[in-house]
Formats: sequence, C-alpha cells, structure tokens
Amino acid sequence: HEVNTGEILEKAGLSVGEVTVLTGASPCEPFSTAGRRMSVQDSRAKTVDEFIRVINEARPRFFVFEQVPGFTRAAKRHISFYERVKKRPEELHPDERLGSAFEEIMAQFRDTGYALSYSDGKPQDSILNAADYGAPQKRKRFVLIGAWDGQAVAPPKKTHGASDSPEVARGSLKPWNTLRDALAGLNDPQPEYLKFPNSWGKYLVFIPPGGYWKDLPEELHKEALGGAYDETGSNLKGGRTGFLRRLAWDKPAPNHGIALTHVRSSGRLLALSSAKALASTTNAAIREWS
Repeated sequence: HEVNTGEILEKAGLSVGEVTVLTGASPCEPFSTAGRRMSVQDSRAKTVDEFIRVINEARPRFFVFEQVPGFTRAAKRHISFYERVKKRPEELHPDERLGSAFEEIMAQFRDTGYALSYSDGKPQDSILNAADYGAPQKRKRFVLIGAWDGQAVAPPKKTHGASDSPEVARGSLKPWNTLRDALAGLNDPQPEYLKFPNSWGKYLVFIPPGGYWKDLPEELHKEALGGAYDETGSNLKGGRTGFLRRLAWDKPAPNHGIALTHVRSSGRLLALSSAKALASTTNAAIREWS
C-alpha cells in the first residue's frame, strides 16, 4: 500500500500538477456482493485512501476512480445479511447503515477540492455498463471522475443499447455487441480452457442459452445448489444468477467473471487484442482478468 508519489512523478518525468489523468481501481473484494463484503474492515480497502493521498500529492488535472456497484452500498461496519434483515432500520447502528462507508469515502474525495461527476444521493447515475459503450459484456462499475479546473465532467454518453430499445430502433444508439460478435472469426488451434466438473454435466443439459440454475427441473434445485439452497423458499440468499450459468449467443455476456473458461474467448470479451500475450496460463488469466 505504500506508494511514493515523488518516485512515480520522477519516473514519469513530471512535476506536481503536470499529470493529465490519474486512474485508480482498488481491489473489488471488500465491496463485491460475490465476496464477504467486509467493506472498510478489509485491509485491501485502504488502497482507496492511498489513491486519494496520491491525488492530493500529485494534483493531476483529472482523476478517474472505478469500483464495483456494491461500493455504493458499503457500510462502515459489516454485519451479515441475515443479521440485517432481522433489524428495523432504526435499530441499525449508524455505521451499519448501507452506504455509510461510501458516504464517508465520497466526503474524502470532495475534500480534495476536485469537481466530481458524482451527484450526491444519486449513485446509480454514476454506475456505467460496459455494454453501453461497445463491450460485449454487461460489466457494471461505479465510475467517479474528478476535475481540478472546477468544471465537473459528466459520465460519457452511451453509444450502444439493447437491440429492442427505442434508442436503437430510431438509430440514436448502436445495438449492444453480442457474444457472437465478440467470438466471430476466433481461431485457436491450441485452446487453453477450464474443464467443467463432470458433476455439472447432468445439470447443464437442462439449461438453455442465457439460462441458469432456475431453469432446472424444480426437483433438482436443492441437489444442484447444495449448501447455497434456501430451504425457506424466501430467496433471502439472493438469486444466485451466476450459478450454472450458460451464455447466450445473441446477447452480451454477463459480468466477465462468470464467463472465464477459455483464455482467448475471455480476451475477446474484454476487447483485448492479444489475450495470449497478457497471460501465460488459464489460471493466470483468471487471476488477472476477473
């Protein structure tokens, strides 16, 4: 976590105030809904503080920070989902309130003196979908842009949309790029890929393109989900939409972590010109790109 701003500037041959854009993306695990959601209690979340420190010390003209959507709902003190649903809102400690960590971090960004693209109380406006900008996958991220000159920079305008949207129908947006578009012409004579466990095969035959575990016959739900199955039927454990997921040819892929099975295909979904050049093995690719 120790980053010497002076050394960075020296290696770049720049002085304070001469950096055009500083970009940062802290580890997503503290804020991801797919993880333990420890928020600022996770030591990896401290890298956000380090990024803000470098902003203050380097004084770039602009900065761009991105994080998973769960960042906007992060609480300062983590409690389990099951503890949370048992309490009324007024029974929650202020630090347990959803968004309390996000609000505190945003206050730190405001204290830098930069004009921010984020509008208070409207985090959804700053959550961008990569598919809306031509990527062949629905990868959503909270994006914060800061400008030192005092003129806030608005999030970029969408260039693509769902094929059945009015904007695409009237030609103001291009249709989303699909999995079929991304993989067209892919030739991989020596493919590197992850093999599905044999135990999954009996379930996948029931799942159509674009489907997931809920497309299984109901009598197989509990068997397929194992410990993730919600015995109460209340769906408190969430939709588990990434479990036993199959991709649809004529839609963007879901969030890339779900689709990481084949190195070159995964590189196409991330719009990388040479996936092989960026990862030596399939496992390395998964670590680098997920």
